[in-house]
Amino acid sequence: MDSVLSILGLLLQALLTVVIVYRRAYRAFPFFFTYAVYSILTTFFRLWAKPSTVSFFLWYSVTEIFYGAFALLALQEAFGDALEYYYELYRWTRKIPWLIGFALIGIPLFWALYRPYGRGDRFYASLASGTYSYVFCVRCLEILIFLLYLSLRGRYNFRRYKAGIMAGFGMYAVITLLAYVLHSYYGTRFEPLYRYTGPGAYFGEATIWLMAFAPAQKPEPQTETAELDAQVDHANVTLARYSETLRQILRTLGLDRWIKFVIL
Repeated sequence: MDSVLSILGLLLQALLTVVIVYRRAYRAFPFFFTYAVYSILTTFFRLWAKPSTVSFFLWYSVTEIFYGAFALLALQEAFGDALEYYYELYRWTRKIPWLIGFALIGIPLFWALYRPYGRGDRFYASLASGTYSYVFCVRCLEILIFLLYLSLRGRYNFRRYKAGIMAGFGMYAVITLLAYVLHSYYGTRFEPLYRYTGPGAYFGEATIWLMAFAPAQKPEPQTETAELDAQVDHANVTLARYSETLRQILRTLGLDRWIKFVIL
């Protein structure tokens, strides 16, 4: 059953790449398009290597590194403009990407070197520990971006393509991370459901993206319009920040009530 779900997800991803090319959306989202193509190739070779446990594990470990990197780059394409909203409101958040980069490298290395997974061969134990911790960090970041996206929906106008990309990644991260935690806690008792959770989430992720980019939907405006909207949003954020600063100054001088009285 898990192989069937993986194949269905593979077919949806292939259809998604065709739709992206048809929409020419690869110009605005090159990393997301790369992720979609990479996902097809990786899923195909994982299914091919599945009969051999060692080959599948090595292939899985190596490909997950690029999987996570392409996923975060694709999310940067979809959420990058909205991040400027946070950067303008909270200046200290500009340092967070650097901390995230160090965490994505430091945490897997720490677990690989000092917390190897299992008691078997040292190389495979360290590789498993580093891979699982890396995937865990990537999933947490995807969920964080998804939550930020949900928190900004009422204040920031997300376009359909970007909203679909973040919704797909967010749904996949929530389901797979929950399955990982339950499997770690319950062990073999959760094994049957755990085997189907990943392929099922992969299928659901591809479905969300295909719905967002579907040919039946009206195409989004060209990049120039999107860039103009981003500039308008940036100007609105800057104006709101300066307005708040002015209100604080008036409040400090005790003039805010007088100003309100005159205006009203």
